[in-house]
Amino acid sequence: MAVVDYHCEMDGGHQTFVAERTHKPYMESHHAIPIHLQGHFSYSLDVYANLICPCPVCHRKIHYGLRDERREMLYEIYEKRHECMAHSGLEIGKEEFADLILKE
Repeated sequence: MAVVDYHCEMDGGHQTFVAERTHKPYMESHHAIPIHLQGHFSYSLDVYANLICPCPVCHRKIHYGLRDERREMLYEIYEKRHECMAHSGLEIGKEEFADLILKE
């Protein structure tokens, strides 16, 4: 996961809180393609290329936000990660990526 200097990878301007344990801005880790979809892929989904670093608000929005907003976020994630994912054997098109995740 690229920590991105402890800034939200979805919106670098988002503020978060400082974590007691690390004394750094708190960020979360998110699998771009959820692990429970492993059966759709021959290669492991638990790889660096499949991780993004969102703030807590963006992380929740990816999971629970309005469908159209989630789709836009997934397109953005895809653009940031598709080349790295392909190098890890996770080859998938942008629409297929978004549709697979939104189908849940």
